[in-house]
Amino acid sequence: MIKVCKFTDCHDELVRALEENNILFTDEECLQRCDLCHSCAFVKKDEEYIHADDVKELIEILKANN
Repeated sequence: MIKVCKFTDCHDELVRALEENNILFTDEECLQRCDLCHSCAFVKKDEEYIHADDVKELIEILKANN
């Protein structure tokens, strides 16, 4: 399951992109990775943190790994 931190700088854009691409996710209060939260687009998938420079790149990574 993909988890999105509610505090990430790109939260709204990321959630919109996940929904548009029919990628299931949950909104979490905090994922304990403030370093990623304020520097790039990221999600937690299972126990792995996946990040990219922007939301579009992150979505491409998630689609390729699905």
